Amino acid sequence: MTCRVLRTPGGAPPRDPRVLCRRAFEARCEAVRWGYRDLLSMALGRRPLFVTGFLAVVFLSFLLVPFLGRNFFPAVDAGNILMHVRTQVGTRVEETANQMADVQKAIRKIIALADPTAKKGDKKGKDKSGNPMGAISGSGGGK
Repeated sequence: MTCRVLRTPGGAPPRDPRVLCRRAFEARCEAVRWGYRDLLSMALGRRPLFVTGFLAVVFLSFLLVPFLGRNFFPAVDAGNILMHVRTQVGTRVEETANQMADVQKAIRKIIALADPTAKKGDKKGKDKSGNPMGAISGSGGGK
């Protein structure tokens, strides 16, 4: 089937876009291959220069070591819980605040059940990290 697609009567150039696309792709691949061949020929023709340049790049890359991070995860404060909560579209701000307060109460109940030694807020209405008990952590509000 491939031979039938590639042949055209009378040697006219093919009109099939698949054939044209394949030929263009092969031409670009050949150009890259010949370019790579020329680059390798140049490197092999100047071996001392190539080896010196390669080793210089390798050793210079060690200058980047001080900039490498030691951990790949962000710092985590085990005392904070970050949650993304959505309400229905069009909910009023006051109603959203009430719903978030309900979510916080439910979470505090779950935490209290899971860890009976967990500290409640102090008398001033703040938790142990100093955030107001009703504030959503990380939102920047409440302080």
